[in-house]
Amino acid sequence: MTELLNVERALQPGATRGRLYRLASDPRAPLACLALIAAFSLGARLLFIERPCATPCRTAADHRLIFDEAYYVNAARTIAGVEVPAGATYAGSPAGRDPNAEHPQLGKLVMAGGIKLFGDGPLGWRAGSLAAGTVVLLLLFALVRTAGGGPWLGVGVAGVASLDNLLMVHGRIAMLDVYALAFMLGAAILYLRERPLSAGLVLGVGACVKLVSGYLLFAFGVMEALRWLHRRRGTTVSVAAAGARATALALCIAATGIGYAVTLQGLDLAVKPYDPGSARTYSNALDHTRHMLDSATRIVSPGGPQGIASYPWTWLEGRGTIPYLTVQTEARTSGKVVRRETVVAFTGAVNPFVLFLVIPALALAIRRVWTDGETLDVLAVGWFAGMMVPFSLQAAFEDRTTYLYYIVVALPALYVAVVRLVQRLPPAAVIGWVLALVIGFADLYPFPQIM
Repeated sequence: MTELLNVERALQPGATRGRLYRLASDPRAPLACLALIAAFSLGARLLFIERPCATPCRTAADHRLIFDEAYYVNAARTIAGVEVPAGATYAGSPAGRDPNAEHPQLGKLVMAGGIKLFGDGPLGWRAGSLAAGTVVLLLLFALVRTAGGGPWLGVGVAGVASLDNLLMVHGRIAMLDVYALAFMLGAAILYLRERPLSAGLVLGVGACVKLVSGYLLFAFGVMEALRWLHRRRGTTVSVAAAGARATALALCIAATGIGYAVTLQGLDLAVKPYDPGSARTYSNALDHTRHMLDSATRIVSPGGPQGIASYPWTWLEGRGTIPYLTVQTEARTSGKVVRRETVVAFTGAVNPFVLFLVIPALALAIRRVWTDGETLDVLAVGWFAGMMVPFSLQAAFEDRTTYLYYIVVALPALYVAVVRLVQRLPPAAVIGWVLALVIGFADLYPFPQIM
């Protein structure tokens, strides 16, 4: 109802505005807009999928890997039985095994399938990410609708996500985060639909892409605590109702553990994880999980973040930007460089105009959780806390090395909170902010020569 009132105020009076209002009120209109957003995002991610590439660009070895693709693409090649170029990461590892044993196999199996289907090249490496990035946009819309938001709010969240550089880049390159996020969104939708067992099973499978998926359980716990606190303010909390919510969360946690253990054991039997450092092969889920956790604990920065690493509490300030890959051309005169031009710039950075509003947006969401207890605000606050608090505690008390791209799994909370804030602004301010968002996206787009 609030959405329709906002639309009505923006479009009336006048015959043209009346027609626009009727069009916006058509239940098919948001779905049509969502389809356009998904198509735009896929096109932006698919464009120049083969770049950067050496000249002449003839073989897979001529294509440059972007950031941590050096690990995941070469692991996928090994799984697919494709020879890794000499001197590259995991070269010489046993074919058919996963030499990237510090992460589960599922995401790399998808990449290996892409290599089998499209060949050992950029489309084969990145097809899974292209698909997962599109699925994430659709699931964001579904999540907002499931949490009680209107269709245009869902379109707004998907639209903001499509204009965020960090999500766009991860929906294009062969890394694990966007796969994990897709499973997390699916699990959250099921959980909000009161299907905790199904949610847990989906999340358990998602943890077989990347263990960080399991942090969503912390988010569910925060959400349930916030719901309980809000109900307790207004009335006596039913012991039966509180017990039912606790039972649902417990069932989800148990199902996650079962889904993870069964799926990982199947993966470990089908594609054995192999550690090149120790030349050890793991054949069961318990040993493999122990190895992954041990590997994670060794990634530390006792003296504070170095290089591209950064503290989690600085990410919302726009710090921690990572140059994933930059390619420049040079113009020379008499042997001297007279001009440099950036032709490729893959940057790990959240759209600055999302970050511009995110702190007041989260503050507003916290206030609305306290006063209204609406599910959308509970979702935004719970998801953000469930992701960011563990990262921050690990960095603060365990010297864990953290990187900006870890925030990919927290992005849904930012998008929902920001769009909820923008929803309250005057139409002129909304239009101005959307234009700024587009400018921010264009400025960070990896191929600046077309912008």
